[in-house]
Amino acid sequence: TWDILNMRISYGIICLGLCCFATLVLGKDKAFWKSRTVYQLLTDRYSNGTLALADSEGDKVKGCKDLHRYCGGNFKGILNNLTYIQDMGFDAIWISPIVENVGDGYHGYHAKNFYKINPNFGTEEDFIELVKECHARDIAVMVDVVANHVGPSGLDFSGIVPFNKTEHYHTLCEITDDTWKTKNQWVIENCRLADLPDLKQENPYVEQELLTWISWLVKKYDIDGLRIDTVPEVPKWFWKKFSNAAGVFSIGEVFDNRPFYIRSYIGPLDSALNYAMFDTIRGTFKGELSFLDLRAKIEEVFNVFGNEIYNMGLFLNNHDNARFLFSSRCKLCQLSALTFVLFFPGMPIFYYGDEQEFSGGNDPDNREPLWPYMNPNWGKYYLIKLLVGIRKENKIWDQPYVELYASKEVLVFMRGNIVAAFSNDQEKYHIITSARVPYPENTILRDAFTRQDIRVRADQTIQISLGANQCRLFEAHFPSEEGFNKKGKQSLPASYPVSYTHLRAHETLRYLVCRLLLEKK
Repeated sequence: TWDILNMRISYGIICLGLCCFATLVLGKDKAFWKSRTVYQLLTDRYSNGTLALADSEGDKVKGCKDLHRYCGGNFKGILNNLTYIQDMGFDAIWISPIVENVGDGYHGYHAKNFYKINPNFGTEEDFIELVKECHARDIAVMVDVVANHVGPSGLDFSGIVPFNKTEHYHTLCEITDDTWKTKNQWVIENCRLADLPDLKQENPYVEQELLTWISWLVKKYDIDGLRIDTVPEVPKWFWKKFSNAAGVFSIGEVFDNRPFYIRSYIGPLDSALNYAMFDTIRGTFKGELSFLDLRAKIEEVFNVFGNEIYNMGLFLNNHDNARFLFSSRCKLCQLSALTFVLFFPGMPIFYYGDEQEFSGGNDPDNREPLWPYMNPNWGKYYLIKLLVGIRKENKIWDQPYVELYASKEVLVFMRGNIVAAFSNDQEKYHIITSARVPYPENTILRDAFTRQDIRVRADQTIQISLGANQCRLFEAHFPSEEGFNKKGKQSLPASYPVSYTHLRAHETLRYLVCRLLLEKK
């Protein structure tokens, strides 16, 4: 009897544990992640765990001499500098693949042993400690994973764990430039990308090992979400099984600008990076395209993705593309583009170093070490802190996108209590008088950057002035007889500066913002 009772108690405890785990997993779904603001970093390039803030040119030289090889960043470096990320308001990080890699696989995409932590990044205990500290700070952890290929090994797979046999891989063939031009899906799914051995997911052993591995990885390290690499290179049927086995939010890299093609992978996976808008966003804010081009792209992606667009990853930079400032030295343009990414529908993904205005070119020059330049007193750092704080305070992710005005040089849109206005005209000053808002007369719209106010007129229109390459972000403060607006803040006269809890030093910030806005770069 006691044995049966103990068995039932043990079973009950196991069930309770599984239920608790299921609850945690279910909590990290689309709704959870779309409310997050993600800071993407390369583990090897964020911080080396010993140097903190650099204060000399000597430290900068020590950052990294060869960007093709390991530079020394590790889990301890991330752990020791989480405050740098948290103080900007970010509540999620996306880190490099954590498994052991072949050779100089500093980026993490050249797997050698799927069940071993990359020793260049630290120990298993280091990673567990990092995840625990992130969770203690309410920072979600997204890990990059690869199920398409392994590290460069020619035809000798004996050193790859657990895929050490020839039958675990597709027959040797190569994806070429012509493959991408002709969109040959069979070659994309069955041949090698950059001569990396292509796993054969239709092999029962390979399929089951990958599903077992991802389930083990998520549970063992308490991972909150997955960014999945090289998604089109693997059949959709496999991704559905892989996502289910993981049990957490999955967002895929579909490195393609065709909306319908990207959309076909949402379902097998929870979401996808919004590469459909990537080139158009960049081109618009560099002044190469007009806002009418961007408007057309917005209409297209809403028609294709529908409400799924609110769950997709929106970004200006990443590790696979030259940084925005590499081809455009306009720092005001970068600020406008980052503001757009933070307030347009989607889960914003912010690439490390943009807050320090990094301007690296193509891989690996866009993968600079951050720790020699990790300066929280830099003006752009404060601007990002300001913008992320406003995004979170207003719960932008719950608000629909509403266009208020669009022309070749200007775009104005609204989301809830936020009105965002942008100009990509490099020379002219624009005054918009016809933007209509659903706010009552005399509602104050306060510019987050300059602290200047505009008021809603009797016909519910507003007048917005925009300088060259300027963006303005207005927050609505509604009039009320009780002296408090709908957000619970006191309704203030136009000349009174609103105080936000997420600003460290209002006057310092105001000075930095004004100085940056006056720059003609």
